[in-house]
Amino acid sequence: MSDKPISSDYPFESKFKEIDGARMHYIDEGEGDPIVFLHGNSTWSYTWRNIIPYLSGKARCIAVDLVGHGKSDKPDIDYRYVTHYKYLEGFLDSLGLKNYTLVLHDWGGGLGFNYAMHHQDELKGIAFMETFVRTFDSWDDWPPDLVEGFKQFRTKDVGWDLIVEQNVFMEQILPYGVKRGLTEAEMEAYLAPHRDKKDRKQLWVWPQELPIEGEPADTAEIIRNYVEQLKKSPVPKLLFYVEPGAIVPEPTAIMCEKNFPNLEKVFLGEGGHYVSEDHPHEIGEKLSNWYDQIS
Repeated sequence: MSDKPISSDYPFESKFKEIDGARMHYIDEGEGDPIVFLHGNSTWSYTWRNIIPYLSGKARCIAVDLVGHGKSDKPDIDYRYVTHYKYLEGFLDSLGLKNYTLVLHDWGGGLGFNYAMHHQDELKGIAFMETFVRTFDSWDDWPPDLVEGFKQFRTKDVGWDLIVEQNVFMEQILPYGVKRGLTEAEMEAYLAPHRDKKDRKQLWVWPQELPIEGEPADTAEIIRNYVEQLKKSPVPKLLFYVEPGAIVPEPTAIMCEKNFPNLEKVFLGEGGHYVSEDHPHEIGEKLSNWYDQIS
């Protein structure tokens, strides 16, 4: 882990685009070919705050908040994968991306990989960490320390009570996934978008979308399809992984290196699921060097 301090500041100008009646919040820093940063469940563009400065001097860095997350609107919708994808695709298409690169985490990867494989003509590269590069045939494939909790999250009424009523995902799962521990200011930044119970449905839906034991069938099929496309795609790929991690432990990283062409993997050391909070400076430095090589 770097000795450089990890800042809790979010010194970016907020911008908004309206997609299907909902305002999606994003930041847009620097000039050049676009690099799009996509976050996952329980986080927002705040998670990239210490990484973007490494790239914004050489590229146009765009970090969007998924609908229902961060500073984006939180409409009364079902928040399933296909719905999120519709909003994100609308947002990305509105940018007219050319020669673009994606930086992906968690469900931002589940969505971003799908977008990338449908829009390969203008794709320059994909960097990713702790995201969905496989489906999970059984609960034995899920991180052992998270099996019981996520089974509860996927149990009717029980999961709703834990995530929406008790705010367990934000107050326990998120900090558990950061090995260094989050500061009070950082926790406040993450908790703020979901203070009201009415703004937690989306946090509850994402665990229902996890492709475990073939369910939900539509989401699992989408992920299987883009994984097959990734196995054929020559686009440069950069994979960050940590120990123990969660959904991309070392064996999965090795699988990616074997199956995905033109992939470089980078081991960052000890870390949890929220890699950008444990190793932002290492990610930023490596991303910057890799981006120079593929540009």
